[in-house]
Amino acid sequence: NQKTFRPKKNTPSGSK
Repeated sequence: NQKTFRPKKNTPSGSK
C-alpha cells in the first residue's frame, strides 16, 4: 500500500 509505504528517500506523504 502506498499509504502505509514510507520511502526513505521520498517523503512519507506518498507523493512520488
